[in-house]
Amino acid sequence: ANQHSLTWHFFATAIRDLLGQRKPIAAVSSAELGRPAPRPVWSVFDTSAFDTVVGTPLPSWEDALERYLTREGWR
Repeated sequence: ANQHSLTWHFFATAIRDLLGQRKPIAAVSSAELGRPAPRPVWSVFDTSAFDTVVGTPLPSWEDALERYLTREGWR
């Protein structure tokens, strides 16, 4: 987990952009996926307790994603 919230679609487009790709990625709602279990409309992982206990916020998801793609040789 990292700081800030985003949708799966936004995450996928961020990966695409960091990799220099141009293909469109369609936004699809959870309801459109036809999953067997219902999904909440808004469900965000809260890291504020970590920030409070450790005293330092986690890095942003953008920073973590860029570091991961670089470390794994994608960038």
